[in-house]
Amino acid sequence: MSNPDVLIVGAGPAGSVAASMLVNRGYKVTVLEKDNFPRFSLGESLLPYSMHMMKDAQLLNAVEQERFQLKTGAIFVHKQKQAHFCFADKFSTGIGYTYQVKRARFDQLLIEQAAHAGAQVEFGQQITAVSQNEHGISLKSVDQQGRIVDWQAKFALDASGFGQVFARMFNLQADPQQDNRMAIFSHLQCPALAGQARESIYIVVSDFDPQVWYWVIPFSDGTCSVGVVGKTGLLSHWADSDQQRLHYAINSTAFLKKTFGHDPEFLFEPKSIQAYSASVSSLFGKKFALLGNAGEFIDPIFSSGVTIAMKSAQLATQLVDRSFQDESVNWHQDYSKPLMFGVDVFKAFVDAWYDGRLIDIVFSQGQHPQIKQMLCSILAGYAWDADNPYTQNTAKRLSSLADQIKLNTDLIPSADTGA
Repeated sequence: MSNPDVLIVGAGPAGSVAASMLVNRGYKVTVLEKDNFPRFSLGESLLPYSMHMMKDAQLLNAVEQERFQLKTGAIFVHKQKQAHFCFADKFSTGIGYTYQVKRARFDQLLIEQAAHAGAQVEFGQQITAVSQNEHGISLKSVDQQGRIVDWQAKFALDASGFGQVFARMFNLQADPQQDNRMAIFSHLQCPALAGQARESIYIVVSDFDPQVWYWVIPFSDGTCSVGVVGKTGLLSHWADSDQQRLHYAINSTAFLKKTFGHDPEFLFEPKSIQAYSASVSSLFGKKFALLGNAGEFIDPIFSSGVTIAMKSAQLATQLVDRSFQDESVNWHQDYSKPLMFGVDVFKAFVDAWYDGRLIDIVFSQGQHPQIKQMLCSILAGYAWDADNPYTQNTAKRLSSLADQIKLNTDLIPSADTGA
């Protein structure tokens, strides 16, 4: 049995940031990961706000030196229209750029840095049991040779992503109350995007259905990640296989067909995921907390997943540190509420996208520059900036703004109208 101060389940961004932050505070940390790294993962377009958490975890220097693809903004495309959001021109103070990354290398780099800082990292460990006791929390894992290992720690952080290990074992899974959507994706060569054109993520609205959208994420090696997202019932009926469906998606939207040609060659056989939204009844329990996708995952439209994961790690490790210093900690007040503040902002943006309000806003003409800066801040990940009016009563403000656009009225923010 190994007895660290903190056990972390999962070696993705949330686990790596949490491990680094804790070992940098002098704690003994063990990370248990069921896969072997490197391994493929989605979430390839980061947000600028995540850079602050990597900096706090002393991971940013290694990321900056890796020569990932610079990302300076987001470009929305619908037929002949384009709307460019430059992250440097945002309302919130803070870093205005980030990177687009192949997660196999990015995740491996982060966990290598956490290990170099002093975290013990054990790959190939499948968690089979979790229990609470008077000393903290116990885990049981089985390795790839079938050997069973017992672990005991004062506290545990579940960063297992979609595996939701603790949520499953403690019966915390809840209905995310979002439509059942699926994503189909692969990587492609994309020589048509060169130079500064590679410094943005492209969010492309389908030419025939505004609830279907595509991502194009350029990488520094000349390839791109390409995916289509829509309701499962719709996309599954396009064709008989994911490869045929993604091929159809590219050929049915002018921007994609122009960028990749009518007969694109996929660098790996297209994959799909569906019913990916996740929610829980509680983000914490006795001697444990849930990080990132192990607790909440909303939708990939605004690339919020990695940022939420890192923010949850930052908040949780601060509280673990305080509790180890015998300070009083209110996990609901000091963890769940502040984390969900930003998550709920992203949720409001996601809902507004799919019901059409945000699409109208994004492609509106003559939008007031200050409003665009406020919206840009959230697209850059600064959803926790309470000074931004669009992080307060977000759904109401977006509705008011969309209504003003339809009426062609002045778009200057107003405290009276909520816009």
